Amino acid sequence: MGLIAAGITDIGMKRKTNQDAIYLNSDKHLFVVADGMGGVKGGALASSLAVKTVKERIADYAVASPEIINSAVTEANTVIHARGNQQEEFNGMGTTFVGLCFVDQRMIVVNVGDSRAYRVRNDEISKLTEDHTLVSELLRSGAITEE
Repeated sequence: MGLIAAGITDIGMKRKTNQDAIYLNSDKHLFVVADGMGGVKGGALASSLAVKTVKERIADYAVASPEIINSAVTEANTVIHARGNQQEEFNGMGTTFVGLCFVDQRMIVVNVGDSRAYRVRNDEISKLTEDHTLVSELLRSGAITEE
């Protein structure tokens, strides 16, 4: 049996608009979620551009590699930054991003910001990614503690 995927997004309890974008491609074993930064104008556009760019960059490859995925995410960042510079109302827009791609017996995980990937196995949940936030960096450096 092949890989089956499903996805749904939710506006949450604090926002007026849903800034999520998803791309699920079971054939390529690629699954991506981007969540626009809600406090910044253009979050929905940024998440949409991120997913669209990665989808387009991966389309030409039968199998993705870490290098191809890294290049696609880097290109998405470039596209978002350029669009923000072209239109003043979108200056500074951004998105979080998390993606998984299964290649042979490996799982490639990529994340930007505080969107996370988890593994559920034998009734245990493990976080696979680290948040890219100021608080997380302060925790990692020992400058602050969980308490």
